[in-house]
Amino acid sequence: MKGKSLLASFVLMLCAASARAQVPVSPLVVSQTSVIRFMPAVTSGDVREGMCWTESIAVTRSGAWRCMVDNGISDPCFTIPANHDQLVCGADPALKTDGFVLKLTKPLPKSSHPRKAEPWIFRLADNSICEAMTGTLPAINGEPARWSCAIHIRDQV
Repeated sequence: MKGKSLLASFVLMLCAASARAQVPVSPLVVSQTSVIRFMPAVTSGDVREGMCWTESIAVTRSGAWRCMVDNGISDPCFTIPANHDQLVCGADPALKTDGFVLKLTKPLPKSSHPRKAEPWIFRLADNSICEAMTGTLPAINGEPARWSCAIHIRDQV
């Protein structure tokens, strides 16, 4: 319970700091929260080869993987239900990028266990976009800082 309250405090601090640091584009009124399970479209262009060695660090749900293409890491890569030897990597709904198709050179590893669902990407009331960080995470009061937030001006309604 302590970890959840510290995480909530951190997110609130980010919201408050962002609201003070930026001039809001729209009033800071949150009318609702909606959860969207992102499923990327399969692109027809860019196809690369690579392998996945573990579940995604960025996305904590089944079907999301951490993969290697040449010497670079792609996380998350999403399974394609109709094709088990291909995934979609680099797709980002916040940036509106389609990503690329990853053709597996090795089978996917077994999923380890059910994981606690956490957001991958979310938008704050001031239109800042927060995305899960991967790799070594900075700590605040001994708790990992899971998300990095930045204000995005494009596509505002």
